[in-house]
Amino acid sequence: MLLKGGTPFPQQEPVNEWLASKIAKRLGISCIPYIVEVYEEKLISVCPNMLDEHTELVPASDILRYLNPYLSFLHEQGIYDIEQKMEEMLVLDYLMMNTDRHPQNLGILIDADTMAYKGAAPIFDTGTGLGCLVKDKELEIQPTLPNAQIFNARKIPYEKLLDMVTDFSRYHFEYLNGIEEEYELC
Repeated sequence: MLLKGGTPFPQQEPVNEWLASKIAKRLGISCIPYIVEVYEEKLISVCPNMLDEHTELVPASDILRYLNPYLSFLHEQGIYDIEQKMEEMLVLDYLMMNTDRHPQNLGILIDADTMAYKGAAPIFDTGTGLGCLVKDKELEIQPTLPNAQIFNARKIPYEKLLDMVTDFSRYHFEYLNGIEEEYELC
């Protein structure tokens, strides 16, 4: 299990990790499942480790540094669903208003013994979404600010993330109905 805290105030990141995993589950998107616990009087998120002695993560930044374009390289490695996995990440980042999707926060899982590529890593690290690092007086304008990030591109308007999604028909957004009750119980 991995334990991850948040900023001292408002400690929203652990709750955001949990909420993103709940949204992803309802939409059928591969994401690390999180729970929220209290540790030493602070909120933390707890999740299973997606890595083990036979699986490692290769951050996208390592692939991008040496091989371009990213998607073509991954197709050559036999990862043919990478566009769908990237679109799922974009949809979840849009819903969570995630500001931290840099190349260290996405990647590919490989077999640590053979170095064979296994597939896209499940989505992780969505804690800085929902304006958690924004001052209260800025919350009203937060959705209109260009604060999304994808790879090394920063200050992207959130709606531009959706422009990169080619097929919304596979997402059943009606499955999100009732998630606010689950959020209130968290």
